Amino acid sequence: MSLFWLVVLPILTALIGYLSNYKKIQRLIWVSQISTFIMAIFFFIKVITEGTIIETLGNYSGAISINLVADAISSLFVVLTTFLFTIMLLFNYHKTYMNKLFLFLFLTLQGLIVAIFLSNDLFDIYTLVEVATVVVSILILFKKDSQSLYDGMVYLLTNLVAMAFFLFGLGYVYKIFGTMDLSVIKAGVPFRTQISHHASF
Repeated sequence: MSLFWLVVLPILTALIGYLSNYKKIQRLIWVSQISTFIMAIFFFIKVITEGTIIETLGNYSGAISINLVADAISSLFVVLTTFLFTIMLLFNYHKTYMNKLFLFLFLTLQGLIVAIFLSNDLFDIYTLVEVATVVVSILILFKKDSQSLYDGMVYLLTNLVAMAFFLFGLGYVYKIFGTMDLSVIKAGVPFRTQISHHASF
């Protein structure tokens, strides 16, 4: 069992559900959602008992590859995210707006949020937040009335401005540390602090 399934499974299910007949795919969606929640609990227990889990995509070194890291905090947030999305899915089950497009956006958003919590690279987090912003904006606009249109556009524009500052911050972090990997940055912070302290004298 891999951490990547916590991200991929909701998105893959969303894609299959969108391309298939929604009425015939409901069971698959529920099985997928419950399986994701159970996996989240499994990894949380594993982290508590065995320690931090680190998984790397591909045969690359940790600093340049896509890494997922589950520690006590991130795994707890993943459990909370999958639980809340399961409850919201149950709440929206008989709603009129619960169609294939809504489910596609809803489950994709879950996968993106889980990926944000597990990601170990600042640029990956930036990219995921940008995509999640677009998905949330579309969900706000889903009601298709004037208030929803206004709220969705304000949310999108506000987040675009905020993420522009985030991107500038990423550039500054990369200039200092030469990497976006959070583990490498964490290891380099005491060294940089020590250099700055000596330079002040």
